[in-house]
Amino acid sequence: MDVGIIGAGRLGQAMARVAVRAGRSVAISNSRGPASLDSVGSELSVRVTTAADAAAAAMVVIAVPWDRVPAAVHGIDWADRIVIDATNDFAGDDLNGRTSSEIVAGLVAGARVVKAANTLSADVLASDPHEAGGQRVLFLSSDKRRSQVGGRRAVPGRGLRHRRPRRPRDRRRDATDPSPARRRQPDPPLRRALCAHCP
Repeated sequence: MDVGIIGAGRLGQAMARVAVRAGRSVAISNSRGPASLDSVGSELSVRVTTAADAAAAAMVVIAVPWDRVPAAVHGIDWADRIVIDATNDFAGDDLNGRTSSEIVAGLVAGARVVKAANTLSADVLASDPHEAGGQRVLFLSSDKRRSQVGGRRAVPGRGLRHRRPRRPRDRRRDATDPSPARRRQPDPPLRRALCAHCP
């Protein structure tokens, strides 16, 4: 799965490093155009392009400051794309009762939106996930009613599970954290695109 990145700042470059480390073909873009990214492309071994071209990838990362998101995604056909929303609205006074990802989902109508990589700083995200003998955790979240990733339904805070109607006992299960053996794992293409060392 190829990866397109809109935003070539610290976060965008960190996401590019992660995807390249995972063996993905990566295209990166910014608002100033490909000519401004020659050094970034050479350093990261990625293709520099326009936002519209980056958005043609199967998986697209939005990695721009919150106030620039509307302009960065405007005028692009988002149908059938997996969009990784890595943005943060630190102020939150413009959300009007919605989450920031609900707003992003409205701006990229037709895409399958997954919130990810917004809880780690760019330098931590770009570094080796097996640092100091441990493993780094990357949280993923999506709206189970609207977003399907890899043919499965995303459940906020619990990874991904096969799509099926809810059953009465689901409410009891949701109230407690499932054991590790019962936890569903993220969809392999998405997991591999975000983590170079994932199986």
